[in-house]
Amino acid sequence: MSNKTSRGAQQGKPAPTDWRIYRPAIWLAILGVAVCLLVNPVWIGAAPIGGAIGVALRIRQRQRRGRRN
Repeated sequence: MSNKTSRGAQQGKPAPTDWRIYRPAIWLAILGVAVCLLVNPVWIGAAPIGGAIGVALRIRQRQRRGRRN
């Protein structure tokens, strides 16, 4: 096995493209969509969706810094 996923798993850290790293952002996006569907006015759901985008960007930024060091 010479793909990136198996090497990352052998070293004890997830591969750079592992979707599990983004779980918090995914859950915030799901929560935002649920709030948009359930609450009126719809724009109240923008807060969790914006938070999901921010969390995803922060995770990506942390990954890039980890690769440089």
